[in-house]
Order: sequence, then C-alpha cells, then structure tokens
Amino acid sequence: RARVDGAVAALASPLGRALLGATACVGFVTAAVVRSAVGRGRRVDLVLLLLGFGGAALFRTALGRSDDGHLAYASTLLWPSLVLIGEAAWRARDAGRTPLARALPLALSLAFLVGGHAPLYGAARQWLRLSEVRPTGPGDGFSTAPLPTLRGVLLPDDQARAVTAIAAWLDEHLPPDAPFLELSNLGALHFLLDRPCPTRFAQAAYAATPERQREWIADVERSRPRVLITCPLLGDGTIDGLPLAERLPLVAAHLAATYRPLEATSFGAVFERIEPDGSAPEPLLDRVTGESADDR
Repeated sequence: RARVDGAVAALASPLGRALLGATACVGFVTAAVVRSAVGRGRRVDLVLLLLGFGGAALFRTALGRSDDGHLAYASTLLWPSLVLIGEAAWRARDAGRTPLARALPLALSLAFLVGGHAPLYGAARQWLRLSEVRPTGPGDGFSTAPLPTLRGVLLPDDQARAVTAIAAWLDEHLPPDAPFLELSNLGALHFLLDRPCPTRFAQAAYAATPERQREWIADVERSRPRVLITCPLLGDGTIDGLPLAERLPLVAAHLAATYRPLEATSFGAVFERIEPDGSAPEPLLDRVTGESADDR
C-alpha cells in the first residue's frame, strides 16, 4: 500500500507530471511515424508530429524547473495535440470500430489533460492574479530601489531593500566594473546593479547539467570574481526545493573550495575568494578613499 501511495504521489508531483507530458509528446511522434510507415498517415499525423517534437523540447526544458508555474508553460502544446487526437478518434469510421472504441482515446485525452494539468484551475488562478489591483505608487508591500536601471519600477518591499543593500555593499568594497558572484533567483540582478556577470548564465540554476556546470566554473575561473554574495530574500539556498549541493554539485564543490566566509550583512552573507596558492586575497576597496584596507 505504501509503495502504491508513493508511486501515485510521485506521478502527481510537478516532476511526475512533467515526465508524463514529455512521454505523451514522444508518444505523439511515435504514433505519427508508425502510421506514416504503414501507409495510414494523414494530415493530422503531420501536425501531431510537429506538435510532438515541439512539446518534447518544451518539457525537456521544463524538467530543469519542474514547478507548477513552469510546467504550465510547457503544457501549452498538449492542448492542440489532445484536441487533434480526440477529434480524429471521434470521426473514425473504420470497420469494426464501435462508438466506445472511438470515444476511448478522446476520454483518455481529456482525463490526462484535466486530471494531470488542471487547465481550468490554472486558467482561473491566472485570471484572478491578472485581475488583482496593482499599486501605482510605493506602499501596499511594494517600493522601489534607488538604482538608475530601475527607473522607479516597483518591487516587493523585501526585494527592494535587498537590492539596495547589495548595491551599497558592492559600491563600498569593489571597483565599479568589478564582477561578483551570486546565487539568487533574480536573473536581472547583475543588470540592475550595472555590473558585469562573470558567466553567460544569468542564474546559476541554468547550469543544470554536468557539462554546463563545468562551463560555469571555467567562466568563473577566467573572471575570478573577488566576492560571492548570498541573499535569502532573493531566493538563495534552494531552487525548486533542492539545495545547491544537490542541484548543482560541481558548482557547490567549486564554491566551497574557492570561497570562504567574509562577513554577515543585512541582505545575507559575503564570501571572499581564496587564492589557489593559499595566499591572502587582494584586499577589498573602500568606496570613499578608493584605497584598500592594507594601504590604509
């Protein structure tokens, strides 16, 4: 009983539904190819083939961020695919096909779509979210940060405070053109702070495969950022419920070997780079004097 309950829970989870969606898209492609190979292909099979390839690619991407929000985007191509299957099943007039046999694919398609991806609930939730009255000025939980790149754009209060504090700390301790490392879920952070990103990945979570993690590490070693900052208010710690050490083990191991704690701050924590030869890292700059701590 426990195994059955566990299997049901796994299939009902966002990851399980993403895998089912990817499997369904692969099934669309397989069915279209088989029908064409045996000479029974029709126009609908070509459409299904294209939708299946596109859907498989979308779900392959969604597996990296398999929460409900990202799964909803990947599920888009399931709608026309399942409608085509249902329509073809309903219009089938082959000899020996009973009404029940024609309706069964339609019923299974609708059950998969409604039960597995809850489109009506998702549409209602999105409608309510988009219908909310948004603040037009500071207040009601929203404010802006004094950054030229924001130009008065409102953020949730905690994010605005965090971005402001990070900008102040970096301006005080690093030259204006110096890169820095961060592990937040805010992909625009480097842009907002007008500082170069040390890798081509706007978020570390995008380096999902071992190959991409090694690319991320190589980029970091070329740019050698002086500091790594962490900020729980911007989504550090876990992505989709997985800690960094599990989601990006190569990145986590490299950071543990290359950076050491420097100080706790109002926005989180700062780590400084350890030189490979064990020597002391270059001292950080002071915003006012432009001198390092050692120079003073």
